Amino acid sequence: MKTNIVIISILFSLCFVNCNKKSQNEETLKLKELPSVLNYLTALTTPVDIQFNLESSTSMFIQGNNTTTQFLKGTATNQNGNTLNVGPFILNNIEIFPVNNYYQKEFITPQNFYGQTLITKTNAVLSPFATGYQFTDTLYVPNEIIIDQNTINNDLANNKIFVDKNIKWQADLNNNRGGVIIVVEYFPQDVLNLQIAQTNQVYKRNGIVVPDNGSVNIDASLLSEMPRGAYLLVTFVRANYKKGITSGLKSYLVAAYNQKYLNFKYL
Repeated sequence: MKTNIVIISILFSLCFVNCNKKSQNEETLKLKELPSVLNYLTALTTPVDIQFNLESSTSMFIQGNNTTTQFLKGTATNQNGNTLNVGPFILNNIEIFPVNNYYQKEFITPQNFYGQTLITKTNAVLSPFATGYQFTDTLYVPNEIIIDQNTINNDLANNKIFVDKNIKWQADLNNNRGGVIIVVEYFPQDVLNLQIAQTNQVYKRNGIVVPDNGSVNIDASLLSEMPRGAYLLVTFVRANYKKGITSGLKSYLVAAYNQKYLNFKYL
């Protein structure tokens, strides 16, 4: 059994609404060129033999560029699903060695990799159990997504969401193929939703992919079937990944993502 690391937790166990409706914003025409949420879900959750993820997740209130800690996590597995030490995983010139066959490292400002194209690779090792896992690839790590504070409210009681609400962020001009994933979730168990959950007990989640142009008007599909008056968790995600085959015909995936989240009250 091959490994399958959780990459973007908000992409799992869900039924996304994939918005294909026309919009007044001509930029939505570019959606046809972008991966759908289903594309991301399929690509990032298909089991592979070796997988490394560079990830970060913070509140939308975090404003400064490259201020967020990035975490590298990874594993390699054999045909029986057991984890292996396949030698150091290398990001540019930085070597990350596994502990108990698990790869993990923090990258704190200014050591993070936002906006960089990395050389990612593993080298040949002497162990016969870890041969065939060697590969070299490049990966563009999207810029940290920074939400325009003028389009959200520090007072959560007044932080509202509704159809056509505009939210802005700093566009990443190099992220022209990945877009931005937007996810809206209703958690009935959230303390903010205790009262409304008495009549709305089912967890709900919707998502779309939009161009990384720095602005979006919230589409009706994102709020479909969400209970009015509830607090909804809204998450913006930038993600990129590469998949391939190693020298020994093993499958690999390297991925980078960062996300920002905040509660909004649905009017």
